[in-house]
Amino acid sequence: MVRLSATNDLAEFCSGIRYESLPSDVRGKANELVLDHLGVALYGSTLPSGQIAIEYVRSLGGVAESSVLGSRVRAPAPDAAFSNGISVHSPELDDTEHVGSIHPGASVIPAALAIAEKIHADGRSFIAAIVAGYDVAIRLAVAAQGKTMSHYNRGFHPTATCGTFAAAASAGVLLGLNTSQLKHAFGIAGSAAAGLLEFLEDGTWAKRYGAGRAASSGVTAAYLAKLGFTGPGTVIDGRRGFLRAYSDDTNPEAISAGLGSEFTIMRTGIKPHSCCRYIQAPLDAVLEILRKDTVKPEEVERVEVRIVKTGISLLDEPKPRRSRLCTVRSWKESFRSIGLRKSSSPSRMGGSLKPTFRGRREMRISL
Repeated sequence: MVRLSATNDLAEFCSGIRYESLPSDVRGKANELVLDHLGVALYGSTLPSGQIAIEYVRSLGGVAESSVLGSRVRAPAPDAAFSNGISVHSPELDDTEHVGSIHPGASVIPAALAIAEKIHADGRSFIAAIVAGYDVAIRLAVAAQGKTMSHYNRGFHPTATCGTFAAAASAGVLLGLNTSQLKHAFGIAGSAAAGLLEFLEDGTWAKRYGAGRAASSGVTAAYLAKLGFTGPGTVIDGRRGFLRAYSDDTNPEAISAGLGSEFTIMRTGIKPHSCCRYIQAPLDAVLEILRKDTVKPEEVERVEVRIVKTGISLLDEPKPRRSRLCTVRSWKESFRSIGLRKSSSPSRMGGSLKPTFRGRREMRISL
């Protein structure tokens, strides 16, 4: 018997997902992540990148069918998804999954929100679409990263690349696409899957753009497939497919293993602090020390932080590049800024994680 492709496996899973068949803890997790997402997106919409995204979508005009969070603007579904994806990814607070190193909600939820509002979907269909999108995002990211984080090492941003397929999944479920149509939606999404890690060099906003573009492109792919547009059915694991093109070390088994019975949304975490997830635990440790005792910077001789190898390569960059911490983005991502006084403890919604603290000697501890 000839085995069908991973694209087919994901399409079958998404076309068959039903709210009623989801375990109660999975439903609850999806609700929790949506609530967190809305709060983060509203905060992100107040940041400069979020404001620009809103103004951009406003300037485009078009049919008022989906809400742009943080504004009174209503826009075509792909445009609303674009702006909302940028907003939620701007504060570095959106949810995250550690194995694939991806922010699944940044593309999945904006796409689902835009479509659900446009077609007046009910809450149960919306939650089912969210669960499907998270599974596609996380499974594909894990498959692309392999054992060596190859997708990262090639310079790709999984939130943007894998997120495009995931947004197509959540939008497609809400639009009622069947297995064949979902395969086409994934095939179309594969030609839009893009996103580079070069933003790590200077802390610019292309990272945020990647999330918005993934959400928007996923919505477009799903709509095109619904109308009859076609895409390759082997787009994920084919000879010229996504995994081979975007990774040197893949784990395609991760796509189908436990699909339909093990919901990867349960592995997704919510950030307590407005910074990269690799800094969360070390930051908690610093804050715990400060809660117990007053530590002055001049009293600290050495700080040792142990994390996974990927975190080191992403965050502890060479001093010439990171020493000035010239942007909020790099400040939020560099281990070289983790030394904090008790008076500047970061809050859930960003709080003190602002450029006000750049360059203040008492805020700096070299690792």
